[in-house]
Amino acid sequence: MYFWPNKKCRIETAMSRGKIREVVDQNTDQDYKSIYWGKRFYKRFFGAVGEKSFKIRPVVPYWNLSPVEIRGEVKEQSDGNSVVQCRLSCPYLRVVVPLVLLALVLFLVNLPAAGTGVGFFNVLVLIVIGAYVLVNVPFQIQATRSLRDLVYDLEGRVVMER
Repeated sequence: MYFWPNKKCRIETAMSRGKIREVVDQNTDQDYKSIYWGKRFYKRFFGAVGEKSFKIRPVVPYWNLSPVEIRGEVKEQSDGNSVVQCRLSCPYLRVVVPLVLLALVLFLVNLPAAGTGVGFFNVLVLIVIGAYVLVNVPFQIQATRSLRDLVYDLEGRVVMER
């Protein structure tokens, strides 16, 4: 398991750039106009697929909220094989980090009003650890599944960079 919800890897495959685009496009719902709670997805990913790159998120059953965003850039090599440079990140960090900071600030403001200092560091540590676990664990589980599915679809092998 990685410490931070961010992974970099590359997928090496014998497919051409056009075939990779076709495979990713077949497995991606690109209808951005109608994403709403309860929408049914019939493909494995949703997002945008371009000629040389893609930005997709896996579809999570019942929730439609994915803790993983996959950005891939396809590069052809001289031997006819292709490499897909992937960056997997957690899109909710830009929401969770400010909320954790707000919780810490409110806790520090409330502490003098309550007039007690018992458990000060314990509560701070619990807030930070709880936020970390609630973001990182779902990210790692979904990232592993999504990467495995993507590698299987592209008939390649994955090389972890970070």
